[in-house]
Amino acid sequence: MGDPRTYYFVLPEVAHPVGGVNVAMQIVDTLCKAGFDARALYGSPRYHYRFLDSAAPVCHDPRLRKQVLPGGSRRSRLKTIWRDPAWRGVRSSVATVRGSDVIVVPEYRYPEFAALYPDNPIIVAAQDVHGFAEGFLRDADRVLDRSVAVLTTSEASASAVAAVTDRPQLQLRLQVGRTGLGFEAKKSRRVAYMPRKRGLEAAFAVAALRERAALDGYEFTAIERMSEAEMIAVLRDSRIFLAFSQREGFGLPPAEAMIAGCIVVGYTGVGGREYFTDATGVPVPDSDVVGLVEATTAVAAEYDHDPVRLDALRRAASDTITACYSEDAFQRSVLAAWDAIEAELGNRD
Repeated sequence: MGDPRTYYFVLPEVAHPVGGVNVAMQIVDTLCKAGFDARALYGSPRYHYRFLDSAAPVCHDPRLRKQVLPGGSRRSRLKTIWRDPAWRGVRSSVATVRGSDVIVVPEYRYPEFAALYPDNPIIVAAQDVHGFAEGFLRDADRVLDRSVAVLTTSEASASAVAAVTDRPQLQLRLQVGRTGLGFEAKKSRRVAYMPRKRGLEAAFAVAALRERAALDGYEFTAIERMSEAEMIAVLRDSRIFLAFSQREGFGLPPAEAMIAGCIVVGYTGVGGREYFTDATGVPVPDSDVVGLVEATTAVAAEYDHDPVRLDALRRAASDTITACYSEDAFQRSVLAAWDAIEAELGNRD
């Protein structure tokens, strides 16, 4: 692999699960298992991402602190840091960044992160389309043009990058699924949903569905502030999952719900169009919350009358996601990308 080098993955410090951070941690884990020196890099010495079981080495660089802390006012940030156990872990080591080391920066603030390491090779990880657009509009120094590589993780993020640069992309195949998450044939009369991104629409949809006779006897469960085990248990038990996806790079929650055998109804969030189709669920036009209510009502009524078609749909969806977005496919795509990255770095040496 040439001269020893460390790959530092700059990550935001968050108090809730974030799909993009999960993916980055999985990349670090894959690289470490393959013999690369890869590490998660934060700004705070005691911060540890606690929403994914990972063996990834962790270190910190105080220069990042202002850039990676949670958003909001200074007071709200301090309150989060003071209360949340994520910032009270074992103190990590300080990163000793050498000139040969590579900095992997997330798309939403890639110009600012790259500016902190002007002498290091940069890899831009573009997962979120909206975040990439924001970063690109601030990229006055054209970091994108001098980057070693641009990583993308979905058809949507790949299209966004291709719209503004002809830099070669290395597209990874995401891994969907977690230990214990699998198809469940027997379901309860339960509707699960994640309200974090579209709280008002979620509240309205649930209130409206409670008034529908077809949903009599259904429980409605918001997936928030749950452990990984609790979330998996809810998905495996739920017959219907409402997707309130918004401006997604990919949109992991609906895909995970499909693996669990839920009938997924709702928005693709743009990025979800890659897998969320009429063949795998019941997509509804974005922001059409009344349409979502009507589609969910129709699904519940049909299932009570004759579940055969919908059982076949959710079985096919689970099989499709499991086959297309497996751990093996993800790891192979990561290692293939890093072969290309190592070759490019060798050409630059």
